[in-house]
Amino acid sequence: MSFDADTRTFSGNPTGAGATTVRVTASDGSRTAYDDFVITAVDAPSLSTTLSSAVTNFDVRSSIVLSVGETVTAKAGGTITLTDLGGTGYQGESTTHTQTFSVTDTSRVTIVGSGANTKIIINPGFDLDLASNYSLAVSTGAFTGVTTGQDTQAFTTVNFSTVAPGAGFANAVQAQSMNTTTGALENALKWFDATGVGSPTGAQTTLDLASGDFAAVVKGVILTSGAQANTVLQGAGNMLLNNFGINDLLYVDNQDHTNTDPQASLNANVFAGGQGTVSQPLQLAVEGTDAVNGGAYFIDFVIASGITLPASVVTDQLLQNVISNNWSNTGMVIAA
Repeated sequence: MSFDADTRTFSGNPTGAGATTVRVTASDGSRTAYDDFVITAVDAPSLSTTLSSAVTNFDVRSSIVLSVGETVTAKAGGTITLTDLGGTGYQGESTTHTQTFSVTDTSRVTIVGSGANTKIIINPGFDLDLASNYSLAVSTGAFTGVTTGQDTQAFTTVNFSTVAPGAGFANAVQAQSMNTTTGALENALKWFDATGVGSPTGAQTTLDLASGDFAAVVKGVILTSGAQANTVLQGAGNMLLNNFGINDLLYVDNQDHTNTDPQASLNANVFAGGQGTVSQPLQLAVEGTDAVNGGAYFIDFVIASGITLPASVVTDQLLQNVISNNWSNTGMVIAA
């Protein structure tokens, strides 16, 4: 630390946080006077996350949580980037979807808590891709500490991978999501590839979901028939999802990336009817690409006890009344 007598200012770079007592002494040659004061150096706030390269089964629908040691505010110009680095891809998907958004976009970034319990919750604009590698980057100074007045330090880019659905129900893969209160990783859904389960021209295959929370995944693609182009399912199948609970879902992995409204396109296929009971399952009948094996997908749902279907579903089984979320260019969800 040095003192400039002309400007009467101190300058220097602290080596760490802490308080230093400084005594300033003035003398005219015969008499002296002094004053003591304290200079306090503070650490700029830093961001951390429980995500790491060791996470290879991240749930594609999960929020991402950052922890920070003090209350912060979002700073204009700050950005968060989720870079899709590619991977094996579900059913051979090779298209990547990188997302960059402003930290001041409150539809994507929410700051909750205060002080040492402050969390920054990132809600991606659309689902991450299945079986893909990602990096998470936050620009330096993207947030400002309320107490210290300092901008956040440089964030070390974090790599992680999303869950790859297991081959069939028996090999369902446990995914992890982030708890938005604590930022901790916790078990989420068990994901499995439901492509080709059962035969439209043969016996139906029953999968009992009572033992956990499951995501049955099928691939959505574009199929052009004459002048009409609809989103359909890859292959063909005929399955019944028994004990379909409140946390279970059928996930249509949208790989129809040229379609600006995949939900409206898939809506061209309708539920055949049913009540979601054992005697009257709710059935989704969708065109499939495998004409040799029947060219259709029949997916029946027997809803777990204690769940009441909305009236719109009971009286009108159109897909738009059952689909719960539309993730513009990655996936769509059908859930109880």
